[in-house]
Amino acid sequence: MVYLSDGRALFDLFGPGFTLLRFTDIDTTALTEAAGVRHVPLTVVEVHDAHAHRLYERDLVLIRPDQHVAWRGNSAPSDPLRLIDTIRGA
Repeated sequence: MVYLSDGRALFDLFGPGFTLLRFTDIDTTALTEAAGVRHVPLTVVEVHDAHAHRLYERDLVLIRPDQHVAWRGNSAPSDPLRLIDTIRGA
C-alpha cells in the first residue's frame, strides 16, 4: 500500500475505470480525449508526493481498473489513441 504524505492511501484516489497518475504538470488533454473517443473511463489524479513519484519512477502512470500499471512515461504518448486501443485490448 502506498500512503501519501497527508496520510491518504494512493489507491483510494483511483477512479472506477482507468486512472492516470500525473506527478508533474504535463498536458494530458490528448490522452483524455482519446479515452473519450473510445469510451474508456479515465480519471486523472494529480499527485504531489515525492515518495509516490519515486516508487512509480515516471511522471505519468496509467493504472488499470485492477490497480496494475498499464503504461508509464515521462511525457504524454505520441499516439494517445493507439495507447488507448492497446490498453483496452483492441
